[in-house]
Amino acid sequence: MALKIRCPHCLKVLLAEDETAGQPRPCPACGRTFTVPRPLESHSPARAAAQCPRCRAEVAPTAAYCHRCHTDLATGRRLPIGQRLRLFTWRFWAGVAACGIVAVVIAVVGTQVWLSQQQRRTGPAPLPTTRAAPATDRWLDAARRLLAAESLDGRRAALAELAGAERESVDDVTRALSDALEVRSATYEQVLSRIAAIDLLARHPDAPGERAARISVLARAQADPKLRDAALRARGLLGDGAVLDELAAAWLDRLERTLFLSSLVARSPAERIRGAGPITEQAQRDARRLGEALLRLGQDDGLPVYERMAERFWDTWAWLGQRDGDAYAAQLFDLARPAGASMEFRPEDVRRPRDVLRRVSETGAPSARAAAGLILSTLPQYRTLGQRVTQTLGSLLATSDAGDQQRLVYAIGKLSGKTFGTRAIAHPLDVTPEAVDAAQRWIDAGQRPVVHAAYPQPPRLARRVLSSARQEEEVLLAELGGGWERSASAVQRWLGAGLGSTPRIRALLDPSRREPDASVLSSAIVIATASGDRSVRGALDAWRVAPDQAEWLRALAYTALAAFDAREGRWTSGWPSELTLGDTRRLDAGTPGWDYFGRILAAGGPAMLDRLERSRDAGLSREARAKLLAVGRAALEREQPVPRRP
Repeated sequence: MALKIRCPHCLKVLLAEDETAGQPRPCPACGRTFTVPRPLESHSPARAAAQCPRCRAEVAPTAAYCHRCHTDLATGRRLPIGQRLRLFTWRFWAGVAACGIVAVVIAVVGTQVWLSQQQRRTGPAPLPTTRAAPATDRWLDAARRLLAAESLDGRRAALAELAGAERESVDDVTRALSDALEVRSATYEQVLSRIAAIDLLARHPDAPGERAARISVLARAQADPKLRDAALRARGLLGDGAVLDELAAAWLDRLERTLFLSSLVARSPAERIRGAGPITEQAQRDARRLGEALLRLGQDDGLPVYERMAERFWDTWAWLGQRDGDAYAAQLFDLARPAGASMEFRPEDVRRPRDVLRRVSETGAPSARAAAGLILSTLPQYRTLGQRVTQTLGSLLATSDAGDQQRLVYAIGKLSGKTFGTRAIAHPLDVTPEAVDAAQRWIDAGQRPVVHAAYPQPPRLARRVLSSARQEEEVLLAELGGGWERSASAVQRWLGAGLGSTPRIRALLDPSRREPDASVLSSAIVIATASGDRSVRGALDAWRVAPDQAEWLRALAYTALAAFDAREGRWTSGWPSELTLGDTRRLDAGTPGWDYFGRILAAGGPAMLDRLERSRDAGLSREARAKLLAVGRAALEREQPVPRRP
């Protein structure tokens, strides 16, 4: 029988005899050799496999049930339901459980989405007023408890009540703080509670409510020196540009303290400066907190925050703990970083300070531009940018005043590496008119230089010479306040040295001094009286009737007035008609001692002693009068020795 085949090479249809099947034959069309295929019926038939009578699935010859539909192959019926469930594997049940979980999640999410859509369509239902009022009252009560707290535990408990609703309770905290500020006096713990309330307001600057009312209350709190820094920080975080100057001054003060203490701790052993470490850490925290407020104000393009900070760069050269403003430059660079500290490197952490300083170098005042260029040059990665600022600074020389010209020339020299004049410039005040002229000619040779007639000069050291008398006075003034024994010795040495009544002694007799030291005041009365200084008579009149002083001290001032009367020969004071000493036991104990009265009586001379001896209307006891006469005559004899009879 002929077979109809096709050449596999040229696809030509051919006829071949069936006996040639399986044999190689050449194609008469293309000439290539191919094997004649066998007819289909010539293939050996496959062995018939057993099938399930229900689902016709192939089963094993010895199988008792169908693995697909669980049919008993012997009877052709389905197995019982319990047996069929036990035949499923654990993978099947795991899949069923997973599908169930997914279905539940889809149902829950779908329900929530449907409910939210329905709520947006219909709008939120208004809350009943009966529910809103208790919440507001609760926040106000908690805020008042916070401001009335007298301990750390009380503050923590009040803050815990407000923890879940700080943003919503800002207005209530503001009201409570306003009421608390009505009370002028506050304990230390109450001050801490007020600071905690102010910090709560600062943590939520964008909270709903009246921002102007919060700023007004914070301005009142700022008037209290104990709350000033916290209130300044809060107003800065609220974006109040009116506090820029005060906030910058406070930040600079804390930064100066931080740099000095850090340098002190770094250069000295910790055991020699006890407490310096915690003080330094506190100063760093204060500077960092105020810096957060400055960073917030710096986000407002309408406020010249960084321009002001750059202008203060030159003032910081006098700070201890840094050299040529290098530490301040690093702090200002960090201040310009974006908010949110991170351990990972972020490009904006360096790009934003660079852009800020570049903007200052292009749009700020001349001194701020020069400072920005120097700050950029201190950082290696921006040294090239700092050098490009040189041409911008050079164009400002002709229109700047003398002080700005010095700073600009110094900055241009540092950025370009040029030396203007005969020597290197170590400080802006070292810039001379010749250096200004040379810098302008270097910038633009075709432009006529503008040089001012006078420039600020560097400070010159001046020696201060103190005389030996002035030095001795300083020593004895310190001795006057060392107790009654040392004070009496200092008075004797003072009068023996003939120092007289100096301006420092007259300042000690000023009646406006509060709670003066009795030993210092009585010693000053004796010295001024013995020196004959009539200019203190008005002060002695005030001390004579001072109700807050001891009776013996008023009597001492009264006796000093009488000594001036005795010298002038007229007793305008009426002494000793109103002389009373009160309890003389203190005089007997030597605090101050009878000798103070004796020196004043001796200053009045013999006439004063005779008047005391003849007086009978004075409010003195016989013993007190006798002691006064004895110490007066002894003091007069020491100063004017009387020759004894043989």
